[in-house]
Amino acid sequence: MHYGGCDEKKELFNFSSAQDIWNEIRDTWSAAYGITYERLDNNGIQWPCPTTDHPGTTILHTETFPREGGRAKLSIIEFCPTPEQVTPAYPFILITGRTLYHFNAGNMTYRTANKDICRADLLHLNPKDANIIGLQDGDTARVVSKYGEASLTVCIDNSLNKGEAFSTFNDARVFINKITSSLRDKYVQTPEYKITAVRIEKWSA
Repeated sequence: MHYGGCDEKKELFNFSSAQDIWNEIRDTWSAAYGITYERLDNNGIQWPCPTTDHPGTTILHTETFPREGGRAKLSIIEFCPTPEQVTPAYPFILITGRTLYHFNAGNMTYRTANKDICRADLLHLNPKDANIIGLQDGDTARVVSKYGEASLTVCIDNSLNKGEAFSTFNDARVFINKITSSLRDKYVQTPEYKITAVRIEKWSA
């Protein structure tokens, strides 16, 4: 590791392996203390697992919730439609999401072996939409929103509804989130990555 020449940081982060780091986490997080590397080699263990002879917790919440006790409280909230609606200028809805092979890993470095399973973000399109635009599997598409644009390789996908497009957000070279809005959920302030009005064009150099 590189510590920028800071002796104090060297002392605080004097780890020789990932296992050393995990052991420090175990020391500070009592609910995971019993989850050792040796036990993980034999089987998966779910937390809380406070001791090394504890079997782990298969289901975390069965009778009560520890935060407030009792049962979960559900609230009815009024539906608030997103301002991101299709228009003649932006006739498609782009949905962004994860993929099994990277989840959130690729956008950090793309230097792990799973890059060989899924090498880049793709633009998944309904075949009817692709035909109207003049796109085929493997073509490069230009995706434009009110916030920016990106270029992606097309993947014809029968599972998508007409008028929808899908892409993962793992590849920093594409950086698909630069074309999504800054809108947030009004209750929990989660960014609205999942729905963006876009237009899609055949890319030409």
